[in-house]
Amino acid sequence: MLFKTIVILFYFLLLNINGQERDLKIVKILDANLFQTEDSLQVQMADMRVPSIQSGDSTQAKMARKAVEYANIHLLGLTSRFVPSPKNKCSEDDIISGHLFRKYPLEDTNINAKYLEQGFAVYLPCDTLFMEEYRTASEKAMDRRKGFWAASPIARPPDYFNRFRASFLIIPDIFVADSFLPIIGLNYRWSDLYSVLGTSAVQLNLSAEAGTFFYIYFPYGNLGAEFRFAPFYLRAHYDVLLPFPSGNYTLENGFGLTNFYGSDAGIMMPISKRTGIEFEVNSKMSGSFNIVLFTISLVSY
Repeated sequence: MLFKTIVILFYFLLLNINGQERDLKIVKILDANLFQTEDSLQVQMADMRVPSIQSGDSTQAKMARKAVEYANIHLLGLTSRFVPSPKNKCSEDDIISGHLFRKYPLEDTNINAKYLEQGFAVYLPCDTLFMEEYRTASEKAMDRRKGFWAASPIARPPDYFNRFRASFLIIPDIFVADSFLPIIGLNYRWSDLYSVLGTSAVQLNLSAEAGTFFYIYFPYGNLGAEFRFAPFYLRAHYDVLLPFPSGNYTLENGFGLTNFYGSDAGIMMPISKRTGIEFEVNSKMSGSFNIVLFTISLVSY
């Protein structure tokens, strides 16, 4: 069972890897988020909504012109590193979407993040790259009331780290060998309850979760550490079954335990602005009791 779940997670890892980053030179700024390269490709920055200089809304058109001025200074005629969106899922027509980095001798600067930090754009992710960096940049713009947020400081971007999940679990049926018992549990996970340390690529947070193992039965809570390297994460936590009715179930092999240790390894895959899917391998341990299960969760951000 454990081998099968590891194979499945590895398969989804392969699905998430696509496209090669490359250096390119932007020779023309066509719009606030539309650029032409020296080899006549049109590219745009992914994971954001940017107003157009052609907008009929004078406020948005003015903001777009500011973004064009910024792009003229930081992108025009310069060599940039371009990381395509995985599977090119953020692209439209013949325009390639991705993540632009202005190249410097010591460290590259993420221009997507700079657009968000300046308030030139609203974070609307369509892939899972650089999620924490973009969320932080958006929050800075909102806190400082810059750009979009000066005119309408509302509609915060989706929070991919604190979310409601409906989880479909498959665990070995403890009563019948070589069969499986499907379970649906409901839970809410706080993945960044407290930030311990982090960079744009990885984070270590204190995380927590509260929910039920079996529909509305077996309520629980857990607290522990979560290591993230988007879109993947690893959790180690301590679980406690809450003192509420658990129905007429008398399960063997340790399910009567009131507390135990757990660990999770998973991948997040947003499928829209407000929903996504998560795949996890979970382990529950207490003394000689140990169970491994596979979880597929439908997520609402």
